[in-house]
Amino acid sequence: MQIDADIIEKSCRGRLVLSEPGSAFNNRAYVISHVCEIEAILVDKIAEFFAQINSNIKVSEIVDSSAKGSSFLSSAKPVLEVAFYFGFIDKTTRGDLQRLVELRNRYAHRPYLKNIKDEPGLYELIKKTTLYRENESALVSLLPEQVMMAIFTQMLRHIKQ
Repeated sequence: MQIDADIIEKSCRGRLVLSEPGSAFNNRAYVISHVCEIEAILVDKIAEFFAQINSNIKVSEIVDSSAKGSSFLSSAKPVLEVAFYFGFIDKTTRGDLQRLVELRNRYAHRPYLKNIKDEPGLYELIKKTTLYRENESALVSLLPEQVMMAIFTQMLRHIKQ
């Protein structure tokens, strides 16, 4: 999958904001909120699928039980597996999303972690995605935060289709 040109352009325009001393860009909040958004999109797709095959099930029931943590769709890893097995995402996308979920988990469970540019292990997770590897030549001149934003933006665009 190619990263769309408008996403690269928007990431480049963000370079000045991200590189200013004292920049308030919060990597932790960005990663956690975007993984939650990806997870919610996939849960909605799965819920709609279940509701189509069983008229006794309401989409809202599945989504609500997932949000409350009372269903098998209450965490990202099972959501990715179900989305893959039902064909909502392909194997490559699942692998990339698993890496982004790992990035979220590291931020969520290690409060001392700061910006992605200051934590090489975090940026390595981004660089291990197929999306990064297939677009490396377009991303190499960007700051780590910009690469992260481009990867998440393209992934969101892809799964919304």
